[in-house]
Amino acid sequence: METQRLIAFEGIDGTGKSTQIERAEVWLRQMGIRICKTFEPTNGQFGRQIRTAKTRLAPELERQLFLDDRREHVQTCILPALRRGESVLTDRYLYSSVAYQGLHAPSCQREQLMQDICEQNLAFAPQADAILYFDLPVSCALSRMQAHRAQLDPFETAENLTQVRKGYDWVLAHHPAVHRIDASQTETAVWHEVRETLAKIFGLNI
Repeated sequence: METQRLIAFEGIDGTGKSTQIERAEVWLRQMGIRICKTFEPTNGQFGRQIRTAKTRLAPELERQLFLDDRREHVQTCILPALRRGESVLTDRYLYSSVAYQGLHAPSCQREQLMQDICEQNLAFAPQADAILYFDLPVSCALSRMQAHRAQLDPFETAENLTQVRKGYDWVLAHHPAVHRIDASQTETAVWHEVRETLAKIFGLNI
């Protein structure tokens, strides 16, 4: 009997994870796995407020909107999909909140804030069965974003993204099933690594 899994695709911006999750959905369906692909922030009532904000939101408001969006996401999408017997692939999940919102605290308080955010989310959101973490140096991520965008978000600086990577280091150290993907490779090479990883997770022969 097929076992449903919740898998989070994570990493700083510019890693190519969104491209890879599209390929993963297609391939897993071809392999006979029932899939629900989703993303955060969502297009729901709270997620839209995050996506359409013209400027960076106040930390407390941003944190609350992400919590509300995720709670709605879990209740209306993730848990129903799992109950239907589908596996869920999500482009960002609670781990992004921990890594990104942890920046809002002074360095001496950052670990405590990340712990608080994690616990607050896990009070209602199921832990992912696995994290696919797309690992990419900040300089490479910035180069990719600059090549594909007219301008970057003011948040997307080398300093901030370096701190986010450190936040992810904390996340990954506290999760039991982390798969690091070398995102500095070509898109095809990254996909081969992703496919091999998913085959192991789902027990597939390729």
